[in-house]
Amino acid sequence: MEGEMKNFVLVWTTVLASLLFCHKISKVIAPGTTRLLAFIPVFCIFIYLSLLLTAVNLTSPTSFFETWLANFKLMLFAFDKGPLFSNPPLPLFKFIITACVPIKISNKSQNKKTSTQVNGKFDESQD
Repeated sequence: MEGEMKNFVLVWTTVLASLLFCHKISKVIAPGTTRLLAFIPVFCIFIYLSLLLTAVNLTSPTSFFETWLANFKLMLFAFDKGPLFSNPPLPLFKFIITACVPIKISNKSQNKKTSTQVNGKFDESQD
């Protein structure tokens, strides 16, 4: 099991480094096919990394989070779509969490409700 834990740490360290690369390269390369082509090595790395683990309890979640979820989110991000895209860009920590975990982080500034008083009644509307 000791070798499996080393592989597990190696896999997730590589995933974090790859996501750091994707976050930084997105500031340099314009969205579209060129960014997608820049992400292709990361997709291949994610697929290969899931094959390094042999224990079912480590392989299943890692394969789901990294190979399936992160790859598809990065494909959407290559075209400025999906949960990884926001304006202003997501900070690195939120980018990594959103890419690897099936959650959606909402910005409080986008979800502010404003209430205005019209003729003595309060009207709540989204900004």
